[in-house]
Amino acid sequence: MTTDFPTVDEMDAATRKLAADGIEVQTLGKSRTGRTIEMISIGDGPLSALVVGAPHPNEPAGCATAELLIERLLAGTMPRGRFRWHVIKAIDIDGLAMNQGWFRGPRTFAGYAQNFFRPAFHRQPEYAFPLTAAGYAFDDATPETQCWQRALDIAKPQLQASLHGSEFGGAFFLTTEAIPALTERISAAVAETGLGLNTVGDTGYWEQAYAPAFFPLHSLAEPGKLPADWRAGNSSCGYARDRFGTFSLMPEVPLWTGRILFEESETAFSLGDVATLARTLNAEIASTLARDLPRLAQRPQSGDDHELQLALEQAELGAKVAGAPSNERPAPGPRLTRREYALRALKTRMALVRPFAMLRRLAQSLADRGDADAKSIAAAAQMTMSGKLTIIRKEAGLEPVPTEALAGLQLEAILASAEAIAARS
Repeated sequence: MTTDFPTVDEMDAATRKLAADGIEVQTLGKSRTGRTIEMISIGDGPLSALVVGAPHPNEPAGCATAELLIERLLAGTMPRGRFRWHVIKAIDIDGLAMNQGWFRGPRTFAGYAQNFFRPAFHRQPEYAFPLTAAGYAFDDATPETQCWQRALDIAKPQLQASLHGSEFGGAFFLTTEAIPALTERISAAVAETGLGLNTVGDTGYWEQAYAPAFFPLHSLAEPGKLPADWRAGNSSCGYARDRFGTFSLMPEVPLWTGRILFEESETAFSLGDVATLARTLNAEIASTLARDLPRLAQRPQSGDDHELQLALEQAELGAKVAGAPSNERPAPGPRLTRREYALRALKTRMALVRPFAMLRRLAQSLADRGDADAKSIAAAAQMTMSGKLTIIRKEAGLEPVPTEALAGLQLEAILASAEAIAARS
């Protein structure tokens, strides 16, 4: 078993071999930096499925899943008669290249943080689709999103799988429709992996679960579904549903697991304590970025540096709101179990390391070109990040999930979805 993920060059080499062997490979367009984004098509069934890896570049499990899907389709070990399968191995290929410093060797959260990148929200391929709703309009698709739109126009899929991932907490799933038989089958597959279900999901806009760890996924163009503070576009799933009536699946699989996720003993913490922790950490982020980002913005920046700067500027705005002082004390509520603490407090700590990680990375990039002020910013960010990583390591006891387990679970979710869609077509 391995914890490695395929790199951009490895995936490209595998695609070149497929093309040489006569497998259909279409060019969809170019990324921000000019990398070619391609779609591989296999099969000739009456139904259509589109599978997309790396909708977020720090979530490479889907790239391994895409490679596994192609391998099994060509080997005849995965049913393909009812579908024509279309696969994009990595849609955010530039962001993936910026992350791949942690794709090899033992998977540690410290190594992940040192090489972490995730674009500003409105520049994420997953959330830059055209959107008009409730007096709000977004029409600033990234080059990668434009490639994704072309893929959807070509495939017109009955099924789409946008292959996401998370850092920690068990597996959870988002779908554009609740299908009980599908939910039961995927839950059973999770049980076989031993990962457990994440019944909380990620912080954000997910509504109440329709089954444990299964959340509804709406088009943001639907009345009443657009959050008041939304500053991006529709998701691929919402866009595909509006345009083609597509059923979409987002299988979120974790990079790490830990014993704490299965422990029901009581802690001394409540939801009120978690809210206080989140506000305190966000206030620290807002203060740090307000001090350091203007200094770094004045320096000449590469294209990757600029993407880091944009992501950090957005992080500062979000942290300012989330970390603002409040006269209202959160209601303490009942004490959390260790599992609940892990899903809420530990996941919050892990997510809020990201701004310090990207600040260190941006400053270090400028420091490597001889900028002394940037060097001091990078050192301070590294020190802050190291302290937070120590707390996470001590509390979480992280164990990396083997890549084969992640890819296998996502593939089973795709296959189960395909069979559910085929059964009613």
